[in-house]
Amino acid sequence: MPRKILWEEPLRIAAKSGFLTKELFQEYMFEGKTQRGVNWSWAKLKDSREFKIHPNPRIHGVLVLNRHSKIVQSRTLGCAATTPHEAVLRHDEILLRGVLGIEKRRYLQSWVLEPELKMNGLEAFEISSQGNRIKFPDALLSFNNGALNNIAALELELTQKDGKRYDQILSAYSSMKGVGLILFIAGSSAIEKAIERHARESFYPIHGQKLAFMSLDEWQRNPLVASMRSKDRSQTLESWITGSNFLQV
Repeated sequence: MPRKILWEEPLRIAAKSGFLTKELFQEYMFEGKTQRGVNWSWAKLKDSREFKIHPNPRIHGVLVLNRHSKIVQSRTLGCAATTPHEAVLRHDEILLRGVLGIEKRRYLQSWVLEPELKMNGLEAFEISSQGNRIKFPDALLSFNNGALNNIAALELELTQKDGKRYDQILSAYSSMKGVGLILFIAGSSAIEKAIERHARESFYPIHGQKLAFMSLDEWQRNPLVASMRSKDRSQTLESWITGSNFLQV
């Protein structure tokens, strides 16, 4: 296998997310290949100058970029997302898997995860939280349909936050320009209900943003065809992207 083919797509994903798992490598970069072929390619990637094993010895099957590699530096212009810590790796992998699934269907014009947003310091998408701490959306997806306000902000909530943090986040989204949809992916019905409760007090969109919810299970199965709920209405993410059924809030 030519070396360029081996590392080019993995490098792109790792530069945007800060990591690459063997499962994602197999599913989105070597789909349909034999397990032997995947294992061989992963081993070659792991031994290359562009990647190295995650520095935390408790984390297995995860590669990160070797920032000292001249190829990595030239392809990322010296800028790449930071390596996620153990505590957030599962969160980031769940989010990334869904995003790559949407990209695979060619709906995405571009996408960016929070580590890349932080790295680039995009002030327009800052969300103040916990005093001086600055938070960004977990992900921003820009879709190909130019007829829509076609940027969606994603928030993956695996655990329930303090109510004040939800108030801060929802209030920030209310005044955020350029985002048409704020989608909370909730790890439980209790989390979804908590966010809905605070939204009634803190979410007053002044730029026409739409607020919707999707369950974690549905996101993990197929985010495009999953039910995306907004108050008493629902639709799929795919129908929102294509403009076939607009959310009403």
